[in-house]
Amino acid sequence: MTALGDDPYRQDADVKKLTGPSELYRLRVGSYRVAYQINDGELVVLVVKVGDRRDVYRNL
Repeated sequence: MTALGDDPYRQDADVKKLTGPSELYRLRVGSYRVAYQINDGELVVLVVKVGDRRDVYRNL
């Protein structure tokens, strides 16, 4: 997860842009998912939620 700070659009990690109106991305780490937002103008990767894949997408 710390490598996201270097390149949040990593091709070698399992990163996917989530569908819907939000600008969130998903990183898959085993059975866990990390939902995060990228603020390019500020060089910030904001981790929104970390949780089991069954629960992490609720209330995003």
